Amino acid sequence: MAENTIPAKERRKAWAWFAVKVVVSVGLLALLLAQVSLGDAFDALSGLSWPSFSAALAIVIVAHAVNARRLCVFLPGISFGPALRFTFIGTFYSTVLPSQLVGDAIKAVRLARAHDNAGRAIAAVVRDKIMGLIALIVLSLAAVPLSMMPGQGKIAAALLAALAATAFLWWALDRLPQGGRWAHVAKYLPRAADTGLSARQLAENFVWGLVLQALVVAIFAVVGIDLGLDIKAGAWIVIIGLVSLILLLPVTVAGVGLRDGSLIGFMGSLGQDPAATLALSLVILILSLMGAAIGFALDVTSRDRVA
Repeated sequence: MAENTIPAKERRKAWAWFAVKVVVSVGLLALLLAQVSLGDAFDALSGLSWPSFSAALAIVIVAHAVNARRLCVFLPGISFGPALRFTFIGTFYSTVLPSQLVGDAIKAVRLARAHDNAGRAIAAVVRDKIMGLIALIVLSLAAVPLSMMPGQGKIAAALLAALAATAFLWWALDRLPQGGRWAHVAKYLPRAADTGLSARQLAENFVWGLVLQALVVAIFAVVGIDLGLDIKAGAWIVIIGLVSLILLLPVTVAGVGLRDGSLIGFMGSLGQDPAATLALSLVILILSLMGAAIGFALDVTSRDRVA
């Protein structure tokens, strides 16, 4: 009886938390739509050309391929094809579940089941995520002086704080106790040195992380420019970096409301049309759903494997 009660409680908690996030998403959207006309956003959306949308979609596919390559760097035993599959599946769960981090967690668990070293597989996903965040923040910091955004000092301070927190997380993982009650945790989150990661692998993954973030910025810029949004390249980099960090907060479903509001706020500080910015956010959501659809198709039509 007790064994069945605990899972039931956990399920209720999960659904309750999901319901809270739905309410937050709806609330944020309601506040947003009270200030920005959805009709105006759709009017702006009608100006998007098919070549621009197709180019953005192609970059999305390339970005997923780069993400898969990054995973291969940290987990040499996995082939590119399976890595790409796990990447798309992670995108699916990141989109349909309340947080990007949940999608990463499911990706790690699925990969661990397929790999002969579960600890190394999970560690690869975790380390890959952290290194990706470091690359994102470093690129955003470098672009701050070129962004022409107001409050550059505060933006740089916020990014530096995020970088320090991310670096501390990497440092802390390498100092987890390896015995006693921590032994089980250490088994699935081994130290970087224990997984055999070399300085070359760290550098390669970081560089691919920079490439990935540049591709993400290109997706937004290709669509945004076609919608009439006109900002400096540095501003695109900083804004997308900040929005990406904000979307890590597990407070909405698939970032709905949070992405739109933060994007409109940052673009508005540069005098950009909120309706066109909302249209941009809608296109990004559509592209995300298309990537998630590929992940869903791969999830139900193929089996987990690493070679």
